[in-house]
Amino acid sequence: SCPAGKEEAVAPSTTNDRVCVDIDECAMNNGGCEQNCVNTEGSYTCTCMEGWTKRADGKSCERKPCDSMMVQNGGVPCTGLYQDRCFPECKPNFESVGFMTCEASGNWIGTGRCRGVPCRE
Repeated sequence: SCPAGKEEAVAPSTTNDRVCVDIDECAMNNGGCEQNCVNTEGSYTCTCMEGWTKRADGKSCERKPCDSMMVQNGGVPCTGLYQDRCFPECKPNFESVGFMTCEASGNWIGTGRCRGVPCRE
C-alpha cells in the first residue's frame, strides 16, 4: 500500500515489481485551485497570481488591498484592491484631475491629483 499522494504502479522493468509513484493532483480540475496548482512530491499547493492573495480555504484567491493614500489637497484617501481605480475627491476650490490605479505591489500609481481652481472675478 502506498502513502497519501502516491499510487501503486508497475515498475518499468521486466520483473513487474510494484512501486509507489506520485499522483499529479493538479492534472484533474487544477487540483481544485482557483488560479495556479503546483504539484509536489506526494501533495500539491495552490498559489495565486501577482496582485492576488490566497484565501483561508487555501484554494481560492482574492485581490490584494492597496495601502490607503491621501492625494495632496484631497479630502478623502484612495482605498481599494488590486486593479481598482481611484479618482481623487478634492477639498473645496480644487478639482480632481486624472486617476490612480492600485498595483500588484500594493501601491497607487498614476496621475490622479487635485488641482487648484482659479478664482473667478
